[in-house]
Amino acid sequence: TRRSSDLCVSDGGAIDITLAQTVYTGTCTRSNLYNATNNSSADYALCLMSSDVSVSAYETINLDQTLLRAGTEILLTGFGCTRDDGSGGDDHNYRVGEVTIGKLPAGTNNYITTSGEAALCYGDSGGPAFLYSDSAKKQRVQVSVNSEVQKLQNGNLGDESYLSSLSTPVAKAFLSAWSSQTGARLCGLSSNT
Repeated sequence: TRRSSDLCVSDGGAIDITLAQTVYTGTCTRSNLYNATNNSSADYALCLMSSDVSVSAYETINLDQTLLRAGTEILLTGFGCTRDDGSGGDDHNYRVGEVTIGKLPAGTNNYITTSGEAALCYGDSGGPAFLYSDSAKKQRVQVSVNSEVQKLQNGNLGDESYLSSLSTPVAKAFLSAWSSQTGARLCGLSSNT
């Protein structure tokens, strides 16, 4: 069984981000397929900030499904819990771990399923997972959004993670529509970003 992630942002909901003592505000848009069709694998949301967020670099999203294959290693990331029972963490530490793709999206299922020594945990939902595009692991693209984690019958969390792929037709349609509606550019989707 899987445990669905908690709804982190509502459609039209407000968000505040504090970075270097500056507060940035924005409005979020959720994929209408997440709730309308009860498709938890369409776990996408984007937030339009009211002003530019001052960071030194932005991530690039991957829209090319051919880069992902079963057996490929990707990098999970998150701030979530650290123990199989869902406890630990909550210490503002950003954790990373390499995992292997087991299954790819198919049909209406947008999930990339991974397993390995790292797994998603409560608090990781909405974060990114990456594919390195070079053997030195210096360049990467964001391939998905953290969505769900396997929950075992004993209540502990398993080693399977479910990631909403950014390269499925559903994801591409959501990203393109949001970009067109807001005028915001996305690295990997929009030109001149």
